[in-house]
Amino acid sequence: VKTVKLALYYVCPAVRIQTRRRGSQRVRVPIPLNALQRVSSGSRLICKTARYNGSKSKHSMASRLAMELYNASRKEGSAYSKIQVINKEGIDNQPNSHLRWF
Repeated sequence: VKTVKLALYYVCPAVRIQTRRRGSQRVRVPIPLNALQRVSSGSRLICKTARYNGSKSKHSMASRLAMELYNASRKEGSAYSKIQVINKEGIDNQPNSHLRWF
């Protein structure tokens, strides 16, 4: 149980990136997530990466999910790296955050 909680804690994103139009340009705007949205997005991402990585191996879904949770609790794996990219993109696009109200 501790491993699952730790994995979800590390994989929960802080923001969601959404595309908005500003004139003729498309701007990526970071939108902060509340606690429930963070947990659901993180758990969805873990399941998605376990399913995608399974196409390359012959392991069962339960073992792939367990391995992804274990890797996420150690700050490794594809789910953790994807969250790092999302959070970094949110920080990079922070000057556009005033556009989230339009």
